[in-house]
Amino acid sequence: MARIVGLIYSFRRGADAYPDNVIVVVPGIEDSAVLHRFLGCRVIWRTKTGKEIIGKVRKVWSERGHLLVVFRRPLPGQALGTRCEIEVPDERLKDITLRQIA
Repeated sequence: MARIVGLIYSFRRGADAYPDNVIVVVPGIEDSAVLHRFLGCRVIWRTKTGKEIIGKVRKVWSERGHLLVVFRRPLPGQALGTRCEIEVPDERLKDITLRQIA
């Protein structure tokens, strides 16, 4: 099981706020065909105190390389711009080259 780092970009927006639905960007992957391999994968966001909030990748959000992740409980506003981990099975990562985040 590989862990890929993603960045929490924004909450899902609309007429109402959806604090448990967030948009995650995976740096280095902008192809939506590659991101379809991440569907159903588990996502973990950790607070500064070490508490984990767990979610799941539900869909590819745009053609620019964003994922819609639904968490079990709402994320705080401090989560915006922070990192999360996406657990991807190794067989789904064939032929994918990932750029490292500094």
